[in-house]
Amino acid sequence: MTVMRRPRSTLHLGLLLVAAGWLGSAACGGAAPADNAIGARGDAAQASENKPSATRLCTAHCDRLESCGMGPGSDCVTRCAREQPDNRVVRSDFAWHLLSCLDAIECPFVAQGRAFQLCHESTTRRLELTPTLRRFCFQSARKASECGRGNDAEQSACLDRFRYLEDEALAAGLACLAKSCAAVPACFGKSFGLLR
Repeated sequence: MTVMRRPRSTLHLGLLLVAAGWLGSAACGGAAPADNAIGARGDAAQASENKPSATRLCTAHCDRLESCGMGPGSDCVTRCAREQPDNRVVRSDFAWHLLSCLDAIECPFVAQGRAFQLCHESTTRRLELTPTLRRFCFQSARKASECGRGNDAEQSACLDRFRYLEDEALAAGLACLAKSCAAVPACFGKSFGLLR
């Protein structure tokens, strides 16, 4: 008899993983979605400023756990939403496409505890790069080199890692780069809604 473990909320883990680098240096519906670029403001129907809340994303995640027989527990949504970064820093187009993926991801990925990670990766790859993101990654790579953090100096990794963030959060991250090397990680954490 195979006993399936209840996975810890991977939604929180997924958003923390994308901020790795400075902070700690896919499959949707069965197949990876097409790598068509999603515009900086997303599809017209999803471009409104009313992006899905952390609670709505967590509900989709927990509902999928339940429908796949994972029995996430009655407090799944509450626990998951409490662990989320500030939703204001996440791009609207990203949040809508992430929600769609979480609703459709196949059960084997859910059972492996990889649902959020795979949805996050496939959605992020499709997002269009913004000028603010490019500026942030260029200046962040320079600061990483200056601070002796060679692993964080790769601009292409930065473009992938932080692509899901709103330009306002990235602008706050740019301001962090004027701080001392030791102060940058905590400043990024606050700017990107990971520390409250």
